[in-house]
Amino acid sequence: MRIMSVVLLGIATGTSASDRPAYEADDLSARLPASSDSIAVDIADNGVVTGSLVDGSGRRKPFVLGIQGDVRVFDAGFYDDRLVRAGNAEGTIVGSFPGSTLGWARVGDDLRCIPSPFDCESIQSIYTSSLPYDLNDDGTIVGSLTIIESGQPYTYQGYMAVVEPDGTIEVSGLGRYQQWDTTASAIDQNAVIVGFAVLDRTNAAYQPVFFDQGEWQPLGEPGRYQAPIALNRHGVIIGSRRTDDDFREQPLRWSLSSPEQSAEVLPTLPDSVNTRPNGINAAGEIVGVSYDSNHPADRRAWMLMGDDPVALDDLIENNDGWQILAAHAINSQGDIATTARRAGESGTRAVILRRQSSDGLFQHGFDRE
Repeated sequence: MRIMSVVLLGIATGTSASDRPAYEADDLSARLPASSDSIAVDIADNGVVTGSLVDGSGRRKPFVLGIQGDVRVFDAGFYDDRLVRAGNAEGTIVGSFPGSTLGWARVGDDLRCIPSPFDCESIQSIYTSSLPYDLNDDGTIVGSLTIIESGQPYTYQGYMAVVEPDGTIEVSGLGRYQQWDTTASAIDQNAVIVGFAVLDRTNAAYQPVFFDQGEWQPLGEPGRYQAPIALNRHGVIIGSRRTDDDFREQPLRWSLSSPEQSAEVLPTLPDSVNTRPNGINAAGEIVGVSYDSNHPADRRAWMLMGDDPVALDDLIENNDGWQILAAHAINSQGDIATTARRAGESGTRAVILRRQSSDGLFQHGFDRE
């Protein structure tokens, strides 16, 4: 039987359980229309939350929770399912259509298609991409855009897009890294953009890249499905890769201060099979999701504080049955957007873990009994 390693690590690092930040679970689903499932996808520094819910007809609809606690749910029609990918402080949302690489963005009260090389209404647009991955608080969207050349197979470049005052979405291609298909996967508040280029689809060799002075530059070295996911304003980048031997997902960290350096492999919760980082804040705190080797279908949300991963369930004060399944984003206040489940109840819920203390980072090891 394993033992909890918190006390031993606390002694070794000069920390104690009283040093770690405490959280309260804010169940957003109590403020949303009745739904079978809901997810908090993003949380901005000003507290605006972006997420989605599944309504009674089984359709996934985006929602925004404003700073005054007002909730807006966006219904694009009975037949229109929408997957939310990111949101910002102004309540702009970006996402995709299920089973499609076409993207959409919130424009006022509408959810409008992000133009690909073809008009959104064209049947040809189904076969092209304007998939958004991220946006910043200025409203700049980044993603993957199809390049069409006569007589040639489709290729893909990174793009940036903005919603113009008249409501149109203006898309600008960022080109490709050398001759490879390239995606812009994250953008920070200073409009620094990172992404990845697909060097070999057969072997899944991806080269992480960053956009500098109008060109894509290499970030570290290539690896199997190795790609940035998010970055903070200090140039710290998180992402993941798959191992060559057993195809497990590993969390990674790079720094734009030394882009030539290989990615650092981050520590994971014990017994995790796959670990994916999803969000990073200005303090460098990282959150994500892991899958347990003993319970492969189980997800566990975690936070990396210093060099130690912590299960988020452990940080909730007076936890009355919350199981935090995945952490999707963390803001500068340390509040975390999550997907959660409550003991004895069906379905998932959009939950914000709200930090109750501003103590220093707690280096903490977690193990199961």
